Amino acid sequence: MISHHSARDAGFTLVELLVALTVVGLVTGYALQSLSGALAQLASSRDVTVATSVAQSALARVGQDIPFGKEVAGASGAYDWVAQSRRFTAISVPVASGVAAYTVVVKVSWRERGRQRQIEMETVGLAYQRLGS
Repeated sequence: MISHHSARDAGFTLVELLVALTVVGLVTGYALQSLSGALAQLASSRDVTVATSVAQSALARVGQDIPFGKEVAGASGAYDWVAQSRRFTAISVPVASGVAAYTVVVKVSWRERGRQRQIEMETVGLAYQRLGS
């Protein structure tokens, strides 16, 4: 018995191939778009993490090499920061204690994909004061 195959039975039709290529193209496009979004989110998260580290570093310097009651600006790479401190008046600290409370605000700004971004951190610090000053 000899089996005869016609040309119609061999392989895929042109329409089937076009449909398959269209599906592959759509899936690939969606996957690349998702990957691009994930990479952008990763870069944004990295920038916020670095900016947070810069802000924490500036906060730690206030009262050390950045005096209380002053505004100081600086930069760390692509990140600009401003540290401001002023007397904290929400609570009353007796003058005789020799301690003054300050509120300290650090703002860090940077550019991300053409947009200006900023984070802000705030804390309260204590400074020893000489009595009579």
